[in-house]
Amino acid sequence: VFDQMPKKDIISWASLISAYCSNRSPGSALSVFLDLLSDENSLTPNEFTVAAVIKSCALLADEKLSGALHGYVITNGFS
Repeated sequence: VFDQMPKKDIISWASLISAYCSNRSPGSALSVFLDLLSDENSLTPNEFTVAAVIKSCALLADEKLSGALHGYVITNGFS
């Protein structure tokens, strides 16, 4: 359904990322986040999107990935 949407807004991206995270699929959540960052629409992740991605990193227990996300959060002004 998501791929069939003609125009995806930040809410639809955040919902998909959160759903993957809630269903214990953190790798898929991170993959969608990376797709969002490279999307042609130039959407900017919001705090809800970032919170779901942080949870995904925690589920993966990946310190390197968590550090990279921390840098993203700081660089982009999230607190």
